[in-house]
Amino acid sequence: MTFDASGKVVSSVPYSNVITGRLRNPRSEAWNVELDRQILNNLLVRVAYQQRNTVHSVILTPLVAGDGNLLSVASRGRDFYREFQITGRYQIRRHTLNASYVRSKATGDLKRL
Repeated sequence: MTFDASGKVVSSVPYSNVITGRLRNPRSEAWNVELDRQILNNLLVRVAYQQRNTVHSVILTPLVAGDGNLLSVASRGRDFYREFQITGRYQIRRHTLNASYVRSKATGDLKRL
């Protein structure tokens, strides 16, 4: 897009849609494990881990070609997610105190052509 001095859009770039290669459905493989442990009469602790791998994620890539501008759609992306969690529940008479900590990381390979 092109903007004038006041920030208004004065023109945009037209794109043609192009499918690059065969499109495939994204697929994910996920698993998790959890452990609950009663530490004291009034203290419960949970430790958990989760992981997910995805392949064939859709990638949209703008391309400038000699005969025009293209939006290329392909299913070559991959991503990876993992999460660690620790949770505690402490009972104080009629009151419950919950606390948790979660650390997660997601990475992806969404490279262009």
